[in-house]
Amino acid sequence: VFKNLPASYHDPHDLNAKASMQIASCMAGIAFNSAGLGITHSLAHAIGANFHLPHGLANAMVLPYVVEYNRSDDYTASVYDRLLAASNIGKTDLKLAVEELKEDLDVPRGLKDLGIEEDTFSEAAARIVGLAMNDMCTATNPVPPTPKDLAGILTKVYYGS
Repeated sequence: VFKNLPASYHDPHDLNAKASMQIASCMAGIAFNSAGLGITHSLAHAIGANFHLPHGLANAMVLPYVVEYNRSDDYTASVYDRLLAASNIGKTDLKLAVEELKEDLDVPRGLKDLGIEEDTFSEAAARIVGLAMNDMCTATNPVPPTPKDLAGILTKVYYGS
């Protein structure tokens, strides 16, 4: 994905990159069917529904902050490190690698960058956290979140920091 998603994005005629992304997508579908998705998707479901955003965009915006949160678990941190090493992209910090990928793909840093007003965000935050806590994907997150944890991640998603 780190190699082929930017190639596919920047050159719509790169059929090798597109084919590799199809394979990656299939592999991801098989994996999450067995293991679940976690709070990246829980938050993305609720954010997307509330602010009418595409699910992929919402996931991309949430992912680096969930990676940061999940690194509090030693086992998960080691899995992240192994995945990053196996990607062979020469990066040592998965959160930063995802943030660089987002930038390369012109993904906004935060919801604020999409023009969502702070008052609108504040009014929706508790509802988004409640929906995410009750989302079936939350149960499979490697670090069980509290509503306060999700609110903290959501705040980072809003400000992009």
